[in-house]
Amino acid sequence: METGAAAARQAASKSRMPIVVDVELGSRGDLTGIVVDADGQRQAGVLVEVEQNGEKVAAVTTDEDGEFVVGQLRGRTYQLSILDSKLVCRAWQHNTAPPSAQPRLLLVASNRVTRGQREFGSKFHSDKLLIALILAGAVAIPVVVGLQSSDDVQPAS
Repeated sequence: METGAAAARQAASKSRMPIVVDVELGSRGDLTGIVVDADGQRQAGVLVEVEQNGEKVAAVTTDEDGEFVVGQLRGRTYQLSILDSKLVCRAWQHNTAPPSAQPRLLLVASNRVTRGQREFGSKFHSDKLLIALILAGAVAIPVVVGLQSSDDVQPAS
């Protein structure tokens, strides 16, 4: 469902063009969506502002499940703003949307880039098992080396 929106975001970030997502309005002109943070957690109490041609046409707040509904919209292009993110959507009247249109929007409440790696020192502060293994190795290696070297020495008699 969100793969089309994700592809649009990626393409827009490369070309510096605004993100444009097609969305189908409900039968009463309702635009629905969900607001999540960068980790995918739904966000309650987030203000969602809807503008058309620079004029605010609606503002709603997400419910406890991070969902929002903006009612009585027409099939037009709107700009949605949440926190530090903006999204342009083409809203289509019910039953007139192209097949690629989403039934609702997924808005991410952060532009933070998350990479699949940690800072160097963060692993040592968070993983107790790793720290225990390093300490055990630091003690065991000198003991084993000491035992092996003492077996090689002939007793003096």
